[in-house]
Amino acid sequence: MHVSFLGGGFGRRSLPDVAMEGATLSKELGKPVKVVWTREDDIQQSPMRPGSVNVVKGGLDEKGKLVAFNHKVVTPYIGEFLFGEYDPKKVPGSVVEPIGEAFYDVPNFRSEYVHIDTRPIPLVWWRSVYSSTNVFAQEVFIDELARAAGKDPVAFRLNMLDGHPKYKRFLKFLAEKANWDKPLAEGKGRGIAMTHCFHSTTGHVVEVSKNADGKVQIDKVVTAIDCGIAVAPNNVQAQCEGCVVMGLTAAMKDPIQFEKGRVKNANYDTYRVLRIHEMPKELDVHVFPSEEPPTGAGEPALPPIAPALVNAIFDLTGKRIRKLPFDLASV
Repeated sequence: MHVSFLGGGFGRRSLPDVAMEGATLSKELGKPVKVVWTREDDIQQSPMRPGSVNVVKGGLDEKGKLVAFNHKVVTPYIGEFLFGEYDPKKVPGSVVEPIGEAFYDVPNFRSEYVHIDTRPIPLVWWRSVYSSTNVFAQEVFIDELARAAGKDPVAFRLNMLDGHPKYKRFLKFLAEKANWDKPLAEGKGRGIAMTHCFHSTTGHVVEVSKNADGKVQIDKVVTAIDCGIAVAPNNVQAQCEGCVVMGLTAAMKDPIQFEKGRVKNANYDTYRVLRIHEMPKELDVHVFPSEEPPTGAGEPALPPIAPALVNAIFDLTGKRIRKLPFDLASV
């Protein structure tokens, strides 16, 4: 077996299904074989990220401060499919990452997990794993709560970070780099989202507007990351940019569809990825200055991009998006 170094796999090549097929055929034939999967084979038979439903509830006091937050995650467990491991008496820590503990200062906070078994649908890790779906629900709902309280989304978050001064400094850093305190031009909207996962703090501010055809377009993304000492700043920037591309693709492109027990999506015409002309016109990445030991850079910037985008769309259009993926052209 010759193992190649391949970029962009994000865990896919850690599974032995292709090698097992080759080994089985070789055993049956009694001679070496060469197995090549087509693009259609790979897309239709590859394991998928787990789908999820998030149920969130919150309560505001008379001053518009968040005093109660409940976040329930309903999703299958990857470890059950891969390793047959699931104890109904224990909540696997990964399924509630990073919302298993209160990110914001909320006096009454609870996270819950409801297990569902979707076998035999194959499941595996996807860049940022459960953090992407959990953070989407949390940060979109936080934005809704801020609007309900009549508060600015940044000010609303800052008011809940007194117990986390490091996160508070980071949010101020992101807001400053995005010029949040300056009013936007007419016909524009913007949204923000942030989180702490994989030992790093990340956030995005997304700016949107409407093009000549009246369709929503992404004008600018401002990204900040606190990953400790950035040993290779260019690599950190590249990882954040990659997270933005993958996160926007997952937010706006094709869902996996099933037909008669098989995956319907077969190639890049039915499982599209973000094209160059669909990229934000500007993408600015800022590394938060830190003297702490290095932490993660490959995954943390992905979870906040989708909620920042839909929060910006709401700011522009008044339409609230709570389900992914969605068609940007139809907003």
